[in-house]
Amino acid sequence: MSMLGFLKSNTAPIAIDFGYSTVKVLQVQPGESMELLGAAMLEIPALIRANPAERLLFMQESLPKLLQDGCFKGKMASCSIP
Repeated sequence: MSMLGFLKSNTAPIAIDFGYSTVKVLQVQPGESMELLGAAMLEIPALIRANPAERLLFMQESLPKLLQDGCFKGKMASCSIP
């Protein structure tokens, strides 16, 4: 059950960690025995890490494919932003 009753979903949210050098994405279905639904990581090129605008554009362009290739389920996400 969702914390906000109107957002009920049978799928766990996708956890997205926007780091300085990588973007990490994980989805785990809770239960008696936790099930890994998807996991992926994207390295941010060293040449653009220090430029916030370029880094953001890179992540914006790369994240949809990362989610698609990782076979994640659902559309809800929880993000960690530095």
